Amino acid sequence: MQNLESPAFVRPAKFDCNLNAEDVTCSPIGSLVARRAVYSRKAVAWISARAWRTDMIPSDVRALKAAKQNVDPVVIARAALEVAALAKMLFGALPGFMVSTVAVGHSRRPDSFSVRLAAAGAKRLELPFEKLFADRHVSGVSHPKELKKLPPLQRLTTPTANVLLVDDVATSGWHIEEAVNDLRGCGVACFAVSWISGTVIGEGASKPQLVDFGLPALPASMRRTARLALGS
Repeated sequence: MQNLESPAFVRPAKFDCNLNAEDVTCSPIGSLVARRAVYSRKAVAWISARAWRTDMIPSDVRALKAAKQNVDPVVIARAALEVAALAKMLFGALPGFMVSTVAVGHSRRPDSFSVRLAAAGAKRLELPFEKLFADRHVSGVSHPKELKKLPPLQRLTTPTANVLLVDDVATSGWHIEEAVNDLRGCGVACFAVSWISGTVIGEGASKPQLVDFGLPALPASMRRTARLALGS
């Protein structure tokens, strides 16, 4: 693990946020936009705290990769605060729950950014954390086209408590869907939250991905109310 105090590691210059749950105006890395939203893949939905800005994705992805490579404790602490605050806002205290994360893959280290994020989030929520899935280290880049090449998901233990599943980035939602379906198959409830999902255009023009619950489309005024309720 690289020494975070060495000259080789430079935290993004734009990071000037204090660890205040109410302060979401500045991003821990790059130009991530604070947008609480619901996403879905097939029969599984998850909530997310932030989104990519379309005009800043290349530079922000580089910043996130650097934070993940160095398992930057400051970025992890801020992301955990945001994830925990969002989970508590939606679900409350979650008594009887535990926290876990998806299987480690491209990070290729057991104490990856997502693992540390989930563990830090669990600490803020005062819930136990446990890795429920075996690592399946893969090379290359994380891309939906590469997911079919992954080995089958291997569960380390069967959970005896309901699970809050935490992930750092959910793009297609493939990993979340896989893990949530497996855990729900064990007979426990499983809710999922990611730190980053989706995109917004420019600085604030929202292009939300709506969850289809099989209900009639809402009038424009009610859609605006729903977006405001999500904080987008």
